[in-house]
Amino acid sequence: MKLSVIIPAYNAEQTLAACVESVFSALGNIELEIIVIDDGSSDGTLKLLASLAAGHPGIRVLNRANGGVSAARNLGLLQASGEWVTFVDADDTLDASCGPVLARALKTTCDILILRSFAGNKERYPWAGLFEDGSVSNRSDLMQKGYLRGSICGCIFHRNFLIDNGLRFPKGVRLSEDTVFFSACLSMASSIRFCNIPFYRIGVSESSASRTFRPDDPEQLALAMDAVAASVQDGPVRNYTLYKLMIVLASRSAAAGIPAGEIYRRCGLSGRLPLKLEGIYAERFKIRILNLSFNLFRRLIALRDSFR
Repeated sequence: MKLSVIIPAYNAEQTLAACVESVFSALGNIELEIIVIDDGSSDGTLKLLASLAAGHPGIRVLNRANGGVSAARNLGLLQASGEWVTFVDADDTLDASCGPVLARALKTTCDILILRSFAGNKERYPWAGLFEDGSVSNRSDLMQKGYLRGSICGCIFHRNFLIDNGLRFPKGVRLSEDTVFFSACLSMASSIRFCNIPFYRIGVSESSASRTFRPDDPEQLALAMDAVAASVQDGPVRNYTLYKLMIVLASRSAAAGIPAGEIYRRCGLSGRLPLKLEGIYAERFKIRILNLSFNLFRRLIALRDSFR
């Protein structure tokens, strides 16, 4: 089974070599292609890529004008030829021990493989205790247990599943583009397999990013919500994701001390968020709090962050 590893790179000359070498080291026993997309870098990234490609015949280099990570990933997906596809950021690495076990996992049949990813010693989006190793779940199982990822790091997708369903990253969305993409995938997936394989190592801790409020975050969240509305076909998944996106902004705005009323106004939430969630989708504690009162939810997020 061939695996296509897609790496978007923008001004990544300081980290890209370690990223690429880790992929070859971890996946040397797997039929592999590495597609690196230089997204209009202004540093020495393209020169470095030429050197890496000369030493590794398995690397394909694509060069494009700067258009953002979503556009770069979409181009890589269009060029990929493997049965499976995974996305790796240029400042991250793969776990050196994953290859032999992963080779067996790629022989299974499913739409999405969810492995394990880490930022330092902290696991990102852990699922132990929710799903058994090797178990196959569907979207209702994931949402009932409150599992919706905000990152695709640590996931491997069957390429035909993505292509046949027209699944792409949302263009022009900076905030939560991974959440939009994964939710669109989730709304179409019939089989998601969980594998206890340490796979992905995040180079820079994302904890600070989750508590950083940028001036255009409300507008970016509105773009993400519009992308969800346009791309997520399953109604319950769509509603669930919209609330999850609101939770992202609530955490950031609480840390920055941004008034809730301003967030509501700038995002146009009244026209974007569903009023209610139904059935199992209303059982998640955080979503129920958010549905009851954004102000209360915001205070709880601020209290949580104060103990970190």
